[in-house]
Amino acid sequence: MPKYNVGDEVRIKVLTPSEHRHPYITYVPEMLKLQGKTGKVVDHSERGYNKVTVGRSTWHYADDWLEPISEYTAF
Repeated sequence: MPKYNVGDEVRIKVLTPSEHRHPYITYVPEMLKLQGKTGKVVDHSERGYNKVTVGRSTWHYADDWLEPISEYTAF
Protein backbone atom coordinates (compact mmCIF):
# COMPACT_ATOMS: atom_id res chain seq x y z
CA MET A 1 0.00 0.00 0.00
CA PRO A 2 1.58 3.30 -1.06
CA LYS A 3 2.27 6.00 1.51
CA TYR A 4 0.80 8.70 -0.75
CA ASN A 5 -2.71 8.95 -2.16
CA VAL A 6 -3.78 9.89 -5.68
CA GLY A 7 -4.06 13.69 -5.70
CA ASP A 8 -1.37 14.29 -3.06
CA GLU A 9 1.18 17.01 -3.80
CA VAL A 10 4.71 15.72 -3.17
CA ARG A 11 8.31 16.88 -3.54
CA ILE A 12 10.89 14.71 -5.30
CA LYS A 13 13.75 14.22 -2.85
CA VAL A 14 17.33 15.08 -3.76
CA LEU A 15 19.02 11.70 -3.46
CA THR A 16 22.55 10.37 -3.41
CA PRO A 17 23.49 7.81 -6.10
CA SER A 18 23.24 4.99 -3.56
CA GLU A 19 19.71 6.09 -2.61
CA HIS A 20 18.63 5.75 -6.27
CA ARG A 21 19.04 1.98 -6.11
CA HIS A 22 15.87 -0.04 -5.87
CA PRO A 23 15.23 -3.74 -6.53
CA TYR A 24 12.22 -3.26 -8.83
CA ILE A 25 12.26 0.20 -10.41
CA THR A 26 15.05 2.18 -12.03
CA TYR A 27 15.94 5.80 -11.30
CA VAL A 28 16.70 7.04 -14.82
CA PRO A 29 18.85 10.11 -15.67
CA GLU A 30 15.79 12.13 -16.74
CA MET A 31 14.47 11.85 -13.18
CA LEU A 32 17.56 13.64 -11.81
CA LYS A 33 16.34 16.90 -13.38
CA LEU A 34 13.14 16.69 -11.34
CA GLN A 35 14.80 16.36 -7.92
CA GLY A 36 13.63 19.12 -5.58
CA LYS A 37 10.55 19.87 -7.69
CA THR A 38 6.95 19.34 -6.70
CA GLY A 39 4.45 17.14 -8.46
CA LYS A 40 1.16 15.31 -8.03
CA VAL A 41 0.50 11.62 -7.48
CA VAL A 42 -1.79 10.69 -10.40
CA ASP A 43 -1.94 6.90 -10.04
CA HIS A 44 -0.24 3.84 -8.56
CA SER A 45 1.42 0.97 -10.37
CA GLU A 46 0.38 -2.65 -9.89
CA ARG A 47 3.29 -3.05 -7.46
CA GLY A 48 2.19 0.02 -5.49
CA TYR A 49 4.65 2.62 -6.71
CA ASN A 50 3.58 6.24 -7.03
CA LYS A 51 3.01 7.56 -10.53
CA VAL A 52 3.95 11.25 -10.20
CA THR A 53 3.51 14.01 -12.76
CA VAL A 54 5.84 17.03 -12.66
CA GLY A 55 5.05 19.45 -15.48
CA ARG A 56 4.90 17.29 -18.61
CA SER A 57 6.91 14.41 -17.14
CA THR A 58 5.41 11.38 -15.44
CA TRP A 59 7.50 8.75 -13.66
CA HIS A 60 7.07 6.00 -11.07
CA TYR A 61 8.65 6.74 -7.70
CA ALA A 62 9.19 4.63 -4.60
CA ASP A 63 7.73 6.10 -1.38
CA ASP A 64 11.20 6.86 0.01
CA TRP A 65 12.06 8.95 -3.08
CA LEU A 66 9.26 11.39 -2.21
CA GLU A 67 8.40 13.68 0.68
CA PRO A 68 5.18 15.46 1.62
CA ILE A 69 4.93 19.16 1.03
CA SER A 70 4.63 20.74 4.44
CA GLU A 71 2.45 23.78 4.66
CA TYR A 72 3.65 26.62 6.85
CA THR A 73 0.94 28.52 8.63
CA ALA A 74 2.04 31.88 10.00
CA PHE A 75 0.48 33.20 13.13
